[in-house]
Amino acid sequence: MERRKEARFNIEFPALLTVLGIGNPFACAVTVRDISNRGMRLHSPASVSPGNPIRLDARELLMLGEVCRCVPEGDGFCLGLQIAHSLSSASGLEALHRALQGESHSSAPHS
Repeated sequence: MERRKEARFNIEFPALLTVLGIGNPFACAVTVRDISNRGMRLHSPASVSPGNPIRLDARELLMLGEVCRCVPEGDGFCLGLQIAHSLSSASGLEALHRALQGESHSSAPHS
């Protein structure tokens, strides 16, 4: 019986996973296997402990989230990710950068 609240879509594309929550962040190539509105499942050559924050770069996407599941699968591991933030293109990154610059300029004291 499926307990998920959201539909998952089976896909397969390469991505770069960067694990941020350890002493020395590391990156590895992974394969995204399915995706939903708030999470995804991927195949990784490395084990990543649940609770670690991650960055995932895939195509025109940049996502930040957390590992919520890691189980052995074939020649690697199946990771379940909960996505907290995502930007969908370079133009999205540029808009965020401009907005952040505007905030820093508007909060600077005026002489």
